[in-house]
Amino acid sequence: MLDKARADLLGINGEYNFYPCGLGAFFWKFTGLDAMKFKEFVGTGATDEEVDQWVRGMPPKRQVSDHPLE
Repeated sequence: MLDKARADLLGINGEYNFYPCGLGAFFWKFTGLDAMKFKEFVGTGATDEEVDQWVRGMPPKRQVSDHPLE
């Protein structure tokens, strides 16, 4: 998602959509993250590590016990 967001921001995403897209839709729904807020943060020029910290700092939408396979 990070590379797609960066490509979309630069206008070089080609046929790949940042949002909505199949795998991305699952990611956003599962994590509860807001795709546009994510893209906005990426647009600040954040490094991979900063984006990782941002994602990990968001409150989790689901608990491990909510996983559909458990």
